[in-house]
Amino acid sequence: MNKEQLIRVITEQLNTSKVETEAIVITIINTIMEAAKEKGECVIPGLGKLKVEDVPAKSGVSFGKEWTKPAHKKFKLVVNKKGKEFLEK
Repeated sequence: MNKEQLIRVITEQLNTSKVETEAIVITIINTIMEAAKEKGECVIPGLGKLKVEDVPAKSGVSFGKEWTKPAHKKFKLVVNKKGKEFLEK
């Protein structure tokens, strides 16, 4: 499901305008990401935790050329028990 599909489904279920729904969805996503960035993780009820992980720098050789990838951060979703149970249905 992409963003447009998500907005369409929520718009239909809540009987709101597309503009209102899009603003709400973007606000929720940005709030979750900002909280995870600030605190290292953010709990998403019924789904799990969005965590920020440090990824170390990497380097190597591929096709005879050396390459490097700098250290960076990434988001990781850790699904909780309720989320896992939903997947097993």
